[in-house]
This record gives sequence, structure tokens and C-alpha cells, in this order.
Amino acid sequence: MSPTALRTSSLGLALLLVTGCAGPPEEFVPEAVWEETDEDEGTEVDRAEICVRKATLVRAADQLCDDNNPGHVWYYVPLTAKIPAVGKKAGSGTFDASDLPYRVSEKGGTGEDIVIADDEMDRIEICVRKQTRIRVRDGRCDDGDTGYEWYYFPPDRQVPAVGKKAVNGSFHRSDYSETFRARPYGGKGRKVMLEPPDDGTGATPPRTTTRPQQCTTITTGRVTTRRCS
Repeated sequence: MSPTALRTSSLGLALLLVTGCAGPPEEFVPEAVWEETDEDEGTEVDRAEICVRKATLVRAADQLCDDNNPGHVWYYVPLTAKIPAVGKKAGSGTFDASDLPYRVSEKGGTGEDIVIADDEMDRIEICVRKQTRIRVRDGRCDDGDTGYEWYYFPPDRQVPAVGKKAVNGSFHRSDYSETFRARPYGGKGRKVMLEPPDDGTGATPPRTTTRPQQCTTITTGRVTTRRCS
């Protein structure tokens, strides 16, 4: 290397040491900033539960889904969205059940004003033949017999007797409802509702205990009479 080149190289090295620049400056990259969303926080969305014809998403009367009418399914729409009236097509929603959906007015609308209050969460359950909704003994459902399912009533509804058809109830109930059995002869819900036993095996009718009779024999002359009380 010539003296001139050596001086030039040494000068360049000196300049780099003085300025502290050993290469081109690195590009500045700001740290990522994460914005929390309702989804990140796990916020649940309140949804309305409406019955629709599955093929068209046109809203139908809730009873058609309560009775598992073929071609009709529950559809869950956010309460903040426009909820259709019966006979109108539903917009965005899901077939996946919400944790605690709300029943809403058949007129539709938006928000909490259209929610139908269900202050009475208790339900009366009876066992029915699925295809006909004819009530049968509870043991059919307790044993898991094919073709039989529980059918539910609010306590203010009429409960059919065994052998009669169940109407205005539902195969569908909330997981938050407490259920009670009913007497086999049916009648007004609260009057025939049975309290569950302490062991949690299902409601049973109260047993009636009979007091043993006490009898005495009375003899009058040739006549002997036996009296029991």
C-alpha cells in the first residue's frame, strides 16, 4: 500500500472511531401497542333466541322450535342488532347456543325493551313420547328409553295427565332452571308440582302412612261384637 493510500485509510478509521459510527444507522422500529377489545376481555354478548325456518332464516313462532317441529331451529342474534318480527328474515346471527339467551317479542326490534321477562325460572318436567308428545310414566325418560324425552312447563301452565297430549310447553329449557316432577293425574302446574327428595334422584309423590287399627271385642249376652278404630 502506498504512503498516500495508507494515510487515507488511517484517516477514515480515525473518523469512524471519533464519530462512533461503525456502520449505517439501524432503522427505528416502535414497540407494538395492543389495544384491548371486548373479545380479549372475554365479554359475553347478550343474544336473543328466536325460532327460524332453517332453510330461509325467516322467523317463526317460538312454539315451533319448542316442539322440535321439523325444519325449524333456534337462532341467536345479538340484542344490539335488528331482530326481525315473525315472518321476516333474520340477519347476522349464529346457530350456536348462547349461555343464557333471551326470549323476545314477536314484533322484533332492538335492545332490552323487547326482552320477555322470565322471572319464574322453575320448570315442571314430564316424560313424553317424542313424536306425539303423549305423556307417559317418568321411568321411560329416567331409563333413557329411545323415543322418549322430557318436556317442560312453567309452573303457571296446565300439565297433562299420563296418557294425554302435552301442549304449550317445550323440549328446550335453560340450564339455569330448576326442575320438578308432576303428579300423574295432571292439573294446574303449581298444584301438581312435586318437591324433589333430598337424595336428588327425582321427585316422588308423598307417601301416606296408615295407623294400625285397634280392635276390641264386646260381648252382650249371646251377641259378640268386634269394633275397630
